[in-house]
Amino acid sequence: MIAESYPEKGDQKTAWFSFEEAAAMASQPGLRAILRKLQLP
Repeated sequence: MIAESYPEKGDQKTAWFSFEEAAAMASQPGLRAILRKLQLP
């Protein structure tokens, strides 16, 4: 769940991606690996 209001709200954007899309955009190899493991069958 994402809060309606938080201190960094004006500094950040929220967007939804599939695990595959998020893994492709992740700059850290470890994060990419985690996201790929979370993909649904």
